[in-house]
Amino acid sequence: MATLTPTFTLTSTDITSDELSFSKTDTLTANGSVEFKRLDLDGTNTKLILDASALAASYVWLYNTDGSQTITIGEDAAEAAEAMDSTHLTLAPYEFAWLPWDSTVDLYADTSSACKLEIGIFEKS
Repeated sequence: MATLTPTFTLTSTDITSDELSFSKTDTLTANGSVEFKRLDLDGTNTKLILDASALAASYVWLYNTDGSQTITIGEDAAEAAEAMDSTHLTLAPYEFAWLPWDSTVDLYADTSSACKLEIGIFEKS
C-alpha cells in the first residue's frame, strides 16, 4: 500500500485585482501496483500509455520532459493512425498533469517529433 499526498498550489499577483492564492492537499491510497517510466515517442505513431485491460483505476502523473515538443493525450481506435480519435489533454513543453484515470478507455500519446513522456501510475486497488 502506498499513501500519496498530492498538493496543488496556485498563486498570482497580477491575474485579478486581488491576489490569487490557494492550495489544496489530499491523502490518497494506492493499493495496487506503482510504476514510473519514461516513454520514447517517435513522432510518427501514437503510443499506448495507459492500457485499460491491464490496469485498474489509477492516479496518473504525466510530464512532458521536452522543451520544444507538444504531446497530445487521447483515444485512438487504431494505433499508428494519422490522427487521434479524440484528444483529452495537451501537454506543452515542460507541462505536467496529475489526474484520476477510471481505466475505462485506453489512452495514447502523440507528438510531431521525437521526445520523452514521463509517466507515473498508482493503481487505486
